[in-house]
Amino acid sequence: MLRQRDPVSIRQDAIKMAIRKAQADCLSYAHKYFQLAQQHGATEEEINSAINNAAESQGTRMNRRDILKLAAAAAMGAALGTEVFRSQNAEAYSSYWGTDSNSQSCCGIPQNFYSGRFGYGTTSSTYYFNVNAAKAAGLYDTYEYWGVVGPTAGPGNITAYEWGYNQGSAAASQWVNNPNAGYVGGSTVFGDVESGFGGWGSNQYNNQQVLQGYLDSIVLSNNYGLTPGVYISPGNWRSFFGTSFITSQRFVFWLAGCYTCYISCSPCNTNCNTTLTEVQNLLPTTANIILGRSQMVLWQYWISNCSCGDFNVAIQNPANGFTPRASSTTYRSSC
Repeated sequence: MLRQRDPVSIRQDAIKMAIRKAQADCLSYAHKYFQLAQQHGATEEEINSAINNAAESQGTRMNRRDILKLAAAAAMGAALGTEVFRSQNAEAYSSYWGTDSNSQSCCGIPQNFYSGRFGYGTTSSTYYFNVNAAKAAGLYDTYEYWGVVGPTAGPGNITAYEWGYNQGSAAASQWVNNPNAGYVGGSTVFGDVESGFGGWGSNQYNNQQVLQGYLDSIVLSNNYGLTPGVYISPGNWRSFFGTSFITSQRFVFWLAGCYTCYISCSPCNTNCNTTLTEVQNLLPTTANIILGRSQMVLWQYWISNCSCGDFNVAIQNPANGFTPRASSTTYRSSC
């Protein structure tokens, strides 16, 4: 008589085979094996653990693309239910909700996406990255942002453009090499441009050269197919770059410092339930703001300076990747 295999052995073997198929670029077969493992009781945590162990067993870090392929195959199977639930939540409000830095969604607000900081200047960091928020959002809905330092704080032996380019190169490198890189599958890397990172002086031309160098580097200095993004307020754009400045690279515009904390119901207030509706009502206004011929895609509608964390909304589905909204208008702002 043939002995029936137990479910534990079946799912363990299925996961191993799924990983092999994914590494060989046979993602449809990997999907089937992940589904088989799930049918025999494999959890998302068990699948992710097996993927991590496969990476560690290489002796060096597994190629970043291989990890993403494995995670994609797993997501098609084990994590499908979670993704569908999040999509339905977002569809109810016809927009997508997320947090950044050390903040995680709460009070019934969906965690459709998350953006964490990987460093600033040319220095890597893990301090402003919330692992739990990244896990809640999911691999392809988690993004990196990078603090861009202005020209007066750069090395004295290189040009402003080179300083920006070096920062973009560091940001692109950390998309692969940061200790938290395994949580980030979103291919837009946002440059955070604000006075807090220093170096933004009164010479607008030099300021422009830093930003241009950063954007060029994100596009040109890597083989990962990254898209540049910029987090900035209209006030800082006017001050640092001038309203007539146009970048040669289109970027995903993440709006800050505009109608921030304008709503009456804070996102962490459990005593009211109008947060999402109030933000939704303001979207037609904020979505029309344009800087450097790039129109708003994400908006930080609440910031921790007001209370309880950094909360954002996006008008594009983060699971599909953020893309620039190009405009023929150079600058438009109601802030």
